[in-house]
Amino acid sequence: MVPPPAFSPFALPGQRLLRSSEGEAQEAQVFPLALQTDISLASLDDFVAAIDSLATKDVLKPLLHQHGGAILFRGTHAKSPEDFSRIVHAFKLGTPHEELGNPVVRNILAKNVATANEGPHTHPVFPHSEFGWSAHYPGYIVFFGRSAADSGGETPINSTTEVFQRLQAEVPEFIEELAKKGTRYVYTYPRDVNPGSNLGNNVRRAYPEAGLTDTDDEATLRRKVEAQIQRHSKEWRWLDDGSLETVHYVPALRRHPLTGDAVWFGNIVSMYALAQKWEALEPPYIGTDGAYHHLPTYGDGSPIPHEYLQRAYDIIKEIRVLIDWQVGDVLLLDNHYVQHAREPWTGDRRVLASLWDGPPALPFEL
Repeated sequence: MVPPPAFSPFALPGQRLLRSSEGEAQEAQVFPLALQTDISLASLDDFVAAIDSLATKDVLKPLLHQHGGAILFRGTHAKSPEDFSRIVHAFKLGTPHEELGNPVVRNILAKNVATANEGPHTHPVFPHSEFGWSAHYPGYIVFFGRSAADSGGETPINSTTEVFQRLQAEVPEFIEELAKKGTRYVYTYPRDVNPGSNLGNNVRRAYPEAGLTDTDDEATLRRKVEAQIQRHSKEWRWLDDGSLETVHYVPALRRHPLTGDAVWFGNIVSMYALAQKWEALEPPYIGTDGAYHHLPTYGDGSPIPHEYLQRAYDIIKEIRVLIDWQVGDVLLLDNHYVQHAREPWTGDRRVLASLWDGPPALPFEL
């Protein structure tokens, strides 16, 4: 790999060499690619101009795909949400993503920039594709290290092509079932925000485009919200306490829209690991954190054996790379190629996020 001008590759602890379908290590596919700015980029303006040039010349996305969908930029000179917003717009990724039915609490801080999951810092976020449970999901995610933790707080990332290859080799029957049946996810939105959960977003915040007002009666609220739900789901129900349950049927195996590579995509592992952590592996799936944690199933509603779910989780833990944030770090991820997570932390860690649409995945067939 020839680094772009003004950037130098550096070694990141845990970096991996991605493997081809034949199982051979490829040096050109170090994952993630880590780039440090050189002295020629002496300011934020210089960095933004360099990124804008790479994006304009169509260098950035091919470089991202060559390295498994992940590039970490260090030495950006960015310090604020507004600085980060300038950078993400320079990437020229496409259209900002509308977070339809977002189950996590996030707060907007700048143009197309918001906080990452606002759930408790003591709770991990398990590996997932962003909005991988929905038919409406982003193609790209950009993270920004605004402040660093005293300890912990890393963002683990893993290659979805590597997960697919491992599962196909080790449990091909699982891959066959997923290919035939797809997956079914159930998400529950409480009436009020649950600050004790990483899935604590409430009905009003999850569907902001519904245009709810404080004077809406219950029937009006439901009518407005249901109009938004139908943009990505055809199945939902209101619970007696006013909370909302939505059901989604989506494929778990897909092909990358630009390369055709087979990828493991979705939130199967994160939902299983959450239910496991909060002791909600059995109905009614209410965990000790007070939140619902429905287990994913095959698309026909039949259960996915726990040994398959655990094997997928173990593989991800084995191959993940931990991003230990420094102030100003910017991490660009292709959502089809990379899943991400979050470790608990101490201190004042703050990571921001920006989501962008991309081309939809290609259908997967064995």
